[in-house]
Amino acid sequence: MKRGRSLEKLVAHIEKLLAASPSAVVESPGYLPDKTTGRPREHDVLITVDQAHHRLIIAIECRDRKKRVGVPEVEAFHAKCVATGVNQPIMVSPSGFAKTARTKAKNYGIRCLDLTEAEHFTWLFPPSIAVGTITLEHVSWTLVPSEKGVAGSVQDFSVVDDEGNPVSYEILNRNLMDKLRASAPQQPTAGSFSVKLPFDGKGLNIKDSSLGTIHPLRKLIAKATYKLTLAFSPFRLLTYEESEVAYAEAAVAEVQLGETKGQFVAVQMPDGGKMLSFIPSSPSSGKR
Repeated sequence: MKRGRSLEKLVAHIEKLLAASPSAVVESPGYLPDKTTGRPREHDVLITVDQAHHRLIIAIECRDRKKRVGVPEVEAFHAKCVATGVNQPIMVSPSGFAKTARTKAKNYGIRCLDLTEAEHFTWLFPPSIAVGTITLEHVSWTLVPSEKGVAGSVQDFSVVDDEGNPVSYEILNRNLMDKLRASAPQQPTAGSFSVKLPFDGKGLNIKDSSLGTIHPLRKLIAKATYKLTLAFSPFRLLTYEESEVAYAEAAVAEVQLGETKGQFVAVQMPDGGKMLSFIPSSPSSGKR
């Protein structure tokens, strides 16, 4: 296939952009097998980014023609990307896109860029976000009273607050989970781990169930075994438009943090400023 000047220029820019990233591979042309037929399908540019156990595939189609890209070209590219398992499809056109083609592309999640946008916006940041999930496998608690001479088996004692209200081990385990999440590294490694964590006993007491006596706690010690699993959520790249002029660009990743679902959103504004935020999903009310 004859390579157009726009495509050659774009590939050179991408290779320069990814020169310091050993986890990214650029192929032009690149080939992926069709999920149905198994035969290789050609993409103008393929960018494969490996991050831990996750692989992100970006396909770029460069329409190096004088005519603006229309709906049929967008539909054909979408069908090919679905058939080949592409995560992020991008179309680049030096001649622009028809308004209907942009509408269709937005519905398909296809990024539309002119050549200038493709060469200036670093749309490869970041490829994905890793979300770690902690599952407690086993926990044992040691209760250390402030007073000496308090003895007995764990079954003889319960934990209460200063008002005498019971504090269940379910509550203690939730505090343990909070501490584990807070101490997790920024780039966690999946696997099983054992930890021993102390907790201040201020405001807590142990109650002797047989005698009814209450003794203040000096500290609690949790010995826990937990499992850390990782899920990688790829970012989708979006353009927010006012009329037909782009005024903000964003990368959005759907994530689940425990029982909370939401989106991590990285936004780049026209003035070069960036924002990163987490937006929880609105809970369903269940009413119609």
